[in-house]
Amino acid sequence: MTPGEIYDTKRKNFKEKTKRYFEFLISKFDFNEPNHLFNEQPNGTITSDRFEYENQNRKIVISNAYHPNDYGFEVNLTDKQTGQTEMIHFVLKEKQDMEQNYLENVAEILKTELKN
Repeated sequence: MTPGEIYDTKRKNFKEKTKRYFEFLISKFDFNEPNHLFNEQPNGTITSDRFEYENQNRKIVISNAYHPNDYGFEVNLTDKQTGQTEMIHFVLKEKQDMEQNYLENVAEILKTELKN
């Protein structure tokens, strides 16, 4: 695969698996459907994707950056009453597999965090 094909596959898998593995936020914790945002360079290259989920008390941002100067994947949880944000988990870009298989485990980590 070319670097472009690897990038396209990694991004596609990130978007699809984020929607699938984090659906529990909507069905079990009353979060809204995610707002999908992305950063795009003038040449059309997408450098990051971000999914924002919100309910009455919390905001969760699940993001992945693809640009060489960015770190990679993060899950951040914000308490809307206090404004305090906590990074729940991260995966450096270099540690990610093309299939984005780590997402299922991260979803389980977030479920545990939300139950506390």
